[in-house]
Parts: sequence; structure tokens; C-alpha cells
Amino acid sequence: MKILVFGAAGRTGREVVIAALSQGHEVTAFLNQQNLGKTKKLAHFHGDVTDSDSVLEAMQPGFEAVISCLGNNHTNETQENSCSTGLKNIINCMYITGITRLICVSSLGLDPDFNSFYFNTIVEPLFLRDIHVDLSQMEKYITNSKLNWTIIRAPQLIDKARTGSYQTTTIAPEAKLTQISRSDLADFILKELDQPNFLKQKVAIGY
Repeated sequence: MKILVFGAAGRTGREVVIAALSQGHEVTAFLNQQNLGKTKKLAHFHGDVTDSDSVLEAMQPGFEAVISCLGNNHTNETQENSCSTGLKNIINCMYITGITRLICVSSLGLDPDFNSFYFNTIVEPLFLRDIHVDLSQMEKYITNSKLNWTIIRAPQLIDKARTGSYQTTTIAPEAKLTQISRSDLADFILKELDQPNFLKQKVAIGY
């Protein structure tokens, strides 16, 4: 499968690229300046996801799926809405090029039912509110689209080896999902890409 990965330079995006290549997919990594190394089935496209012309240039017909691992830590004040702006551009360009499959990583923190009282009352309002406003708008663009989308809501991301053992659910579990390794998140993204079980759904993942 030919895949375009946005946010490929981030730690989650890199894991997705590695997992996709290991399974024989042909990957184009959309990133700013970095390169992820030279591999036969890996191509690089340098651009800005907030620039619609740049996104369209990267998204040539022939891609079978788009994966977004965009993140926003607000280190640049001009990029406060980078996720929502980026996804708006991605969706519009998918319409133009005829690509229909979209998988997007989001945050489990957007749904209070999945999180602890402490997180909902202290952590989210004090530290994550602005980022979650951006992600909420991003999700609205996706859910209002005509694409075959899947939104994967992840809790705290950690750097550990893939276990292949994690929970995925659309209903808030009794035991809160607190973490997921980036490698296990990538594992699930590729499984959902190959065998869609959560089309037009928001699915939580975690341990």
C-alpha cells in the first residue's frame, strides 16, 4: 500500500514509518527539513502542513491512505492551531486527489469519561486546554468530512518496545487507560489500516 504520513519527523510518526516499511508498504514522509534515512520504499517530502499548496503538492494521486501523527506543543506561537489547520488542508487535498482513507492520532484527554478526576480538573485546564481546543477543532473537521476516517485517541505516549498487547475501545472502560507506547500505537495504526474495524469512529487505545 502507498501511504502518506504527516508528522513523520515526530517520535510517533517515526514509529509509524518504521512499522509501515517493515510490513512492505511504500511510504512518503511529510516533514519540514529532516530526513529519516535512505530506504528503498521511503520517500521524503519537505513542506509545511499549514500551507495548502504544499500539502497538495505532496499528495499526488496514487496514495491509498493518509496517516496523520501531527502534534502541537505550542513551542511556536504562530503554530497554535497547526493540527486543525493542517487537517483542514489535508482533508481538502484528499478530496481533490480522490484519496478516501484517513487515520489520525488525537488525544484521549478530549473525552472526560476516559480520564481521572485529577486529570479533568487539574491537568487539562491548567496545562492542556489550548492544545485540546486545537485538537477538538481538528476532530470536527475530520468527523464532518466525507472520508473513511478513523480517529485514534491516545493517552500519555511513552517510548517502550512494542508489546502487541493493549486495549482498544469506543466505550469508556472502568479502569482508566493511562499510557501507550508509540510503538504499540504504530502497531495498531497499521492493523487498522490493513483491516479497518473502526471506520468513522473515535477509538481509544492504551494499557
